[in-house]
Amino acid sequence: MNKTLKRITIIVLVLICFLNINLFAVEEVDEHIYLKELSIKEFEFTQNFRRNVYNYTVNINDKNCNNVIVQAVANKSDANIEIIGADNIKVGENIINVIVTSKDGKETKNYQIIAIKKQDILSSLRNLETDKLIAGAIIIVAAFLLIILTIHLIIKTKKEKKLYNYEEDKPNLDEKLKEFKKKRRKKGKH
Repeated sequence: MNKTLKRITIIVLVLICFLNINLFAVEEVDEHIYLKELSIKEFEFTQNFRRNVYNYTVNINDKNCNNVIVQAVANKSDANIEIIGADNIKVGENIINVIVTSKDGKETKNYQIIAIKKQDILSSLRNLETDKLIAGAIIIVAAFLLIILTIHLIIKTKKEKKLYNYEEDKPNLDEKLKEFKKKRRKKGKH
């Protein structure tokens, strides 16, 4: 009977090892508070969720999305979960805080999600076209003003040159006028 008991013991040990049954396993009790699940409905984080990672990023590719549904589950059923910033999602970076607090309020963890809402391509192109039109209009106005300024300077320079030449040539003009009058008188005598 001793042999039979040994055989049964060996068989049981083999089965335990084969089935990976741990007879001495004790359920781990975690005293700390944390989220065991965190996600945003219809969108995925850029990295996988892990309970000890507190910062996440999500890309919101839906231009009509103005709020997101944050799904969070704490490791303790009596924990309080507060979600701040999931409403009024705008184009650009939006910060969403998911705060999990223990029942007694002594322990708190803050998981932060940066939700990046991208502007739709058509709006971006429209804005780009508008910017190009404005830049083009500014260039045209600047060129027009430059042309007007150049014309003004040319005219002013010509007027100044004429005045300058008149003052310089005034004595010669007086003599030429006298000569003209003399020639006219002579013509009149003939």
